Amino acid sequence: MFVPVNRQQPNSYQHNNHQSIVLEQRNPEDDNQRELQSRQRVMHRTISTQPENPVISASTNPSSYQMGPSDNIDERDAEDPLCATEYVQDMYQHFRLKEGSTSVRPLYMENQTHINERMRSILVDWLVEVHLKFKLVPETLYLTINLIDRYLERQEVSRPRLQLVGVTSLLIASKYEEIYPPELRDLVYICDRAYTRTEVCILSL
Repeated sequence: MFVPVNRQQPNSYQHNNHQSIVLEQRNPEDDNQRELQSRQRVMHRTISTQPENPVISASTNPSSYQMGPSDNIDERDAEDPLCATEYVQDMYQHFRLKEGSTSVRPLYMENQTHINERMRSILVDWLVEVHLKFKLVPETLYLTINLIDRYLERQEVSRPRLQLVGVTSLLIASKYEEIYPPELRDLVYICDRAYTRTEVCILSL
């Protein structure tokens, strides 16, 4: 790299008293080395001047919720007879026992001969868009996916009827979770009229 460097004022008889300018050659590797060293010094000063912030874990923080006993969420309703808080622990134990026998098998798709996991994921993506379009509550979407998985675990479904299973599950879940569920004609329209109202009603029974 070449940079202009100013030299000493020449004599009066040289170049009519104009300042002489020459070019001094520098080694690019030396410039890169200086720049690297300058950056390292700046980084070193920045790191050394930062205050040390020790990480406070939950085991050393007395204000953490993990230090004390678990919060009894049913204590506030202990005086309300409608809540029946004395049966809460029995209900939890019952739900825990039933969870193993009623949960969907993770590999249930192996029993399906016409559809696969990718088709299910496409159906779920479409249902998410429909859920947002109708502005439904999140619980409706969760229950819809649960109903789809439960149905596909027990019933073999062809590829053309997979969307019918999805929209029917959305209809059933909306009746459980929504105050104003979508109308049947709206769900038929959202499927581009690929199915009739009769088909959706028969599958929902």
